[in-house]
Amino acid sequence: MLHNIVLSAAGVPEKTNEITVLPELIRVIAPAGAIITTDTMGCQKEVARAGSGSARRG
Repeated sequence: MLHNIVLSAAGVPEKTNEITVLPELIRVIAPAGAIITTDTMGCQKEVARAGSGSARRG
């Protein structure tokens, strides 16, 4: 059985939180068919769209 794992990090601008960078980070990783885990801060519509591939890319 093959196991792949990708860990990534991105800087977060001051006076904001990970919600602002998480969608782009997910798009960069391009997790086709992957399972994405996050905490409750990541349970936002834009984050879900990025993970499902339905968000506009580019």
